[in-house]
Order: sequence, then C-alpha cells, then structure tokens
Amino acid sequence: MSATAAILLAGGGGTRMDGADKPGLMLGGRTLLERAHAAAADAGLDPVVTLGREVGGGPAAALAAGIAELAAPETVVLAVDLVDPAAVIRALLGAAPGPDGLVLVDESGREQWLAARLRAAALRSAVAAFPGPIQGVSARALLAPLELARVPVPDAVIADIDTWQDYERAKERSMTDDRDVPPELAAWVETLAYEFGLPADRVPVGDILGLASAAAHGVTRPAAPVTAFVAGLVAGQQGGTPEEIAEALAAAKALVADHDGEDG
Repeated sequence: MSATAAILLAGGGGTRMDGADKPGLMLGGRTLLERAHAAAADAGLDPVVTLGREVGGGPAAALAAGIAELAAPETVVLAVDLVDPAAVIRALLGAAPGPDGLVLVDESGREQWLAARLRAAALRSAVAAFPGPIQGVSARALLAPLELARVPVPDAVIADIDTWQDYERAKERSMTDDRDVPPELAAWVETLAYEFGLPADRVPVGDILGLASAAAHGVTRPAAPVTAFVAGLVAGQQGGTPEEIAEALAAAKALVADHDGEDG
C-alpha cells in the first residue's frame, strides 16, 4: 500500500447521454474506467477503490463509501469520465496541498470537485460532520468546507465527458495522442517498421491519425488514406527527418482546414 490511495467515481447516471454507461465508453482503445485504473496504477496509487452505480446516492455518498475502505493517509478523488486521467493525477500529485488537500480549478476558476487530492482524515471528518443525510448530496457540498488549495490548470487537463458532443471531441483529441494508440495498432506499426527497416519511433501515429480524421471530416472519407499517403511521400522526398515529417503533416492538415473553410 502506498501513502496515496485513489477513489474512482464511476456511478454517474449519464443523464445527458441518454443514460449511457459512461465508464464503459471506449476511448483510445480502452474504456474510460480502464483508462482511469491504468492512470492510477501508473502513478503508484494503491489501493484503488472504484464506486459504481451500485453504490447509489450521488457523489458524496460514494466518497463516504470509498473513504470507509481506505487506510492510506491521503487519497486522490477521480471521476472516471475525465478525458485525460493521467494528466489530472500528475497535476494533483505535483502541486502543494492546503491543510486538507487540494482541488483542481479550470481557467475560469471553477472547481472540479472530482479531481481532488484529500487528506483521508479530513474527508472522514467532512462525512461525519455533514448535517443531515448524505444521500443525493453533491461533492461540492461535502468538500467545500475543507481547507483546500485551489490549483489552476488548463481546461484541457480537466475536460470531462458529459455529453455526446464532449465524447466526440475527446475521440478527436485521442486520435492525435500517441499514448492512446490501441495496442493492436501499435503492434502493427512495429511490424511495418521492422519489415521496411524503419525505427518505430519515427512513425508519429497520433499525428497521422489526426490528419486522416481531419481529411475524412473536412473533405470526404476516402480522402483520409490518400492525404496521409501524400504527406508521407512529401516527407520522404524531403529527407524523412522527424522535423520534415512534422512539417509535411502540418502542411497537409492546413490544406484540409482551408478546403473545409471554403466548403463552409
């Protein structure tokens, strides 16, 4: 067991997503729940307690149930619908806490109460001191009385998925992040690189997928592989260095954006 545990909140009703099972949504080849678990494990958080819909009663009730299972002196609190749980955990562990912990805030100063790092004793005290039933209570109502440091981060760090539009944006973002390349695709890229005598780390998979996605949406779906192929040809003709590859991909993406703007 480490000094910092994790409570993953996976019980949201998905009311703005037609009741969808948000923890089960796929992003970057894994479910949101799997991504949150992996981020917690990679950061060395232990144990990790996951509270799903079976707990019921809302976020505060889930936090009360989670802290009852933990013996670690502090815990990270994480909603599983966060787009980049690894970035959230890095921000939480890298900042100085207040007397009771810290909470991340967006660029407008709004707290993301389900992206917090709390002293376990403070959370237990907040649960015990809460006036009235805790069922149906928000995380804000439970945690606001605590002495927490407010840590500002870019909106992209604490972006979450509350609507189908949020989910589509998250998928677009994931396509350009090499960390989110599905394992099957990563293995195939390694096979291609080996067979053609290329270093696998010279293949910017995320950027290629981002270009292909932009071409498919901004031009026409068949334009995706053709645009990526042409960008690869141009990069190869120029020498194929990482900088030249990046320039070719960026130039092709700019052409797609211009084409999309003209059509609009």
